[in-house]
Amino acid sequence: LPEEVLDRLGAAAGAVDDAIGTPSPVAGLWSVARVAAALALAPVAAPVVAAAAVASTSAERQRIGAYPVAVERTLAGEPTDPLRAVHRLPADARVVVTSDLHRCMAGERDWPRVQRTGAVYHSLLDHYGAGEWHLVEDGDVEDLWMVGGSAYGVLYDLARLASPVAPLRTGVYRSHLRRIISHNKPTYDRLVEGFHRHGRYHRVIGNHDDALADPEVADVLTEVLDGLEVLDGVVLTNADGDGIGLITHGHHTDPWNAAHRATLGRLGTALGSAVSDLPLPLAPGGLAGADSTAAFLAGGQRNRLTALGNPLGANLEEYTLDEVVLRDAMVAHFGTNQPWLVLGHSHLPLVAPLGPAGDPAAPWERYLNTGSGVASGMVTAIEWDPTAGGPQLVAWHHDGGEVVRTEMVPSDDHATLVPRP
Repeated sequence: LPEEVLDRLGAAAGAVDDAIGTPSPVAGLWSVARVAAALALAPVAAPVVAAAAVASTSAERQRIGAYPVAVERTLAGEPTDPLRAVHRLPADARVVVTSDLHRCMAGERDWPRVQRTGAVYHSLLDHYGAGEWHLVEDGDVEDLWMVGGSAYGVLYDLARLASPVAPLRTGVYRSHLRRIISHNKPTYDRLVEGFHRHGRYHRVIGNHDDALADPEVADVLTEVLDGLEVLDGVVLTNADGDGIGLITHGHHTDPWNAAHRATLGRLGTALGSAVSDLPLPLAPGGLAGADSTAAFLAGGQRNRLTALGNPLGANLEEYTLDEVVLRDAMVAHFGTNQPWLVLGHSHLPLVAPLGPAGDPAAPWERYLNTGSGVASGMVTAIEWDPTAGGPQLVAWHHDGGEVVRTEMVPSDDHATLVPRP
């Protein structure tokens, strides 16, 4: 379909959503159809998917040995796959890193609304913008994978299915991205006024927004963020210009979601979206609740790397990034002279974490994970602040009627994250 036709159909579907509210019966009916089709195909499809997961995981574990080499070359000013497009920032700048914001369309897939993080993120942007910080939005910013959740979400799903090859799908993504930007206009206004207008906004690509690798899709962002370059990473440099740290999304060594190898991840997201829309009271939403945020702020968050340890490359908690394998590859290549590595992707905030229980390795001192912007009432971020003695994890969250900032640090044994006294 021509892009302008998709725009008009999207507006009509959005009007239906306004009339019927959420959850949408249209999405419920479509989810029943999708789940029924998945169950019917399961006897054939399940073994095929399992075999593909095993093959992809095995291949990724062989490729991971080359990833530290790519990091080293990129830090040295010779970007190489999968870190081709990078921006270099002086390490004496103040930089805040957020990731996994999953901005989406109206409806049940509007995770910032569902999780009440819109006002939290606006407070965060206002604070760092006023302080003249650089902002890195580190991937999975606009969510172009999630479908359903509303009448418009069903239309988007059908349009993607009807456009099975990339050239046809470009127009679908462009139209969808415009709707996401329009739906989140106050956020983009802050990005422009507080950061981009001053050359302090840096945008890294993730897996859920991997369509931005297509310049025609990325061009839609420039309609709001004029001249924006979509990046694979941001390199932090010392006074001599040498790279000492890398900020990137974290999906490059994920067998389900790596760039150009993400069919399994897309399939899992589509199935999860369908199950979430089922007209059942206990349909899983895939999002952590308020109790999880309360436990995190009380010091109950584990500060341990995820290890998958199975041939499928995934576990029952839906994690697909094996951070232990990544750590071991980085240690084997760099030894004790490791660069800083700041990732997102997993939604699990970490600071100098330990390995899983029973792992004898010392804390991975130069590894941090931003967490996400879709915890219940909370956005976590990494502050790279030379004036504060080093990078730190911060949580912006609701506290009564206010939004407050809490610093989270490793416990004495590094096994958990606790509020800084």
